[in-house]
Amino acid sequence: MPATYSVSCHETDLSLSAKCHNGHSPLVARLGASFHFEVPTGGDISLTSCDGLEFAVHSEILGRFSSTFADMLSAGTKSEDTIVLGDDAESVSLMLAAIYCPDALCILDLDPLEKLLRMSQKYDIPCVVCTFDATIPQGLHGDFLKNDPFRLFRICTSYGLENTATLAVKSIQDQLGYFQNQKAVARLASLSGGSIILSLAGMGALRAKILHDVLYDFQSGLPPPDSDEEPDPEMLSNLLCTTCYKTLKNSIRYPDLTFRPHWLFDWARLSFNELISKDLDECSDLFQAGVFARVVKIADHPYCAQEVRSHELIFNNWAGNVREKLRKELTQLDIIHQL
Repeated sequence: MPATYSVSCHETDLSLSAKCHNGHSPLVARLGASFHFEVPTGGDISLTSCDGLEFAVHSEILGRFSSTFADMLSAGTKSEDTIVLGDDAESVSLMLAAIYCPDALCILDLDPLEKLLRMSQKYDIPCVVCTFDATIPQGLHGDFLKNDPFRLFRICTSYGLENTATLAVKSIQDQLGYFQNQKAVARLASLSGGSIILSLAGMGALRAKILHDVLYDFQSGLPPPDSDEEPDPEMLSNLLCTTCYKTLKNSIRYPDLTFRPHWLFDWARLSFNELISKDLDECSDLFQAGVFARVVKIADHPYCAQEVRSHELIFNNWAGNVREKLRKELTQLDIIHQL
């Protein structure tokens, strides 16, 4: 027999369901354990589950949170009547716990979460969706975003948890690893019918284009894209090896030549490979001179990269401008996520 979690909320004034949280253990719902909620005393009408368990509930509270039950009660249901539901006892318990004690309810697995959301949709209890769409991203339940964002996304789109669905998509993108994780791609396709695969592929392509345009397509050399400034020889000379400095002097002499130092390509390649699958804030080290300890290892001209590393402040200022340009351009993806 699976364990049963039964927690009572002994409050006579139920006008504020948050009171149930004070002084009582959390109501924990997890996979493999039958969840049971004991309704506070004083109920004036009975709900009976399809497997025969009876719940004495408060018609005023039930009608306040559920328009479906409000309609049933307005049809003349008497206090001695019993409303027989076509749902099992655990589903009814989850629904009642979410109505009476939402602040105390903690759901650790997706099975009970989906049961609860199905009940909220069936009996029109919108506060359940609002509550969980706010509390799941806060980490107040199971770590669904990390452990199973694929199924979480399907549940969210089925029941209208828009904020959580947006975060689930971002988590899925991280796990897909720019579609290099074939098992993750196959699982996502099986859950979504392939439609979200196409959407994420489009977002991945857009992200790659943005990164390429900013990191590789410097029209005037080192200044960030869209800058009207010409290269400052004094500033650039501190970020150049001897070979690059000679090239810079030629580019100044011949304006049609665009100057790009050797280290720029190595740094851009490293940055592109990391940013293609990680958020900008996860890669802050790319925009600090210390990153050249890594760039040197992949550089075709390591001496050029070492020279930049010794001029930390100048590089950090320049790279900070590039990061802000990236941040501005990547906000396009946030708009698509919200769709």
